[in-house]
Amino acid sequence: MKNLIKLIFLLFAKISFAQNFLIIENENFSGAIIPKEHFCAKSDLECFTPTEKEVYDLEKIIGDIQNKKENLANRNIKSEINFDKYVRQYSGFYIGEEKVIFIKFVPKEIIENKKLKWNSEFLSCVNAENCISINYFISEQKFYELGLCGEE
Repeated sequence: MKNLIKLIFLLFAKISFAQNFLIIENENFSGAIIPKEHFCAKSDLECFTPTEKEVYDLEKIIGDIQNKKENLANRNIKSEINFDKYVRQYSGFYIGEEKVIFIKFVPKEIIENKKLKWNSEFLSCVNAENCISINYFISEQKFYELGLCGEE
């Protein structure tokens, strides 16, 4: 019986740990990497958890675009967006064999005003208006499908 209780405890601890968001913060951006178990829990998508390296690589490109050092037509996102005003959430899924990182940008002002738990809950446009979403194709190093929701 004691072994069964220990096994159940370890199982719950592993599940809880597996769903913790990895928080990345530096002087240029703040974001949360969403574990695949959390992102695809209610979906038929095949998912993966983005690595810190993958996130830092895409954020470098976003920084280059923001600083107008990048060829904008090649990346399909606009430098007019001030990404410094947004907190990010990163989640990963596959399109065929291609790894894609789905990035949700939520305004810091909305997070503060609504007291949203960006670092522990996946935010939707329902609870975070004026958000931006972009798909980043890792092998191509390109952004596609810029989406805006809740614009006034």
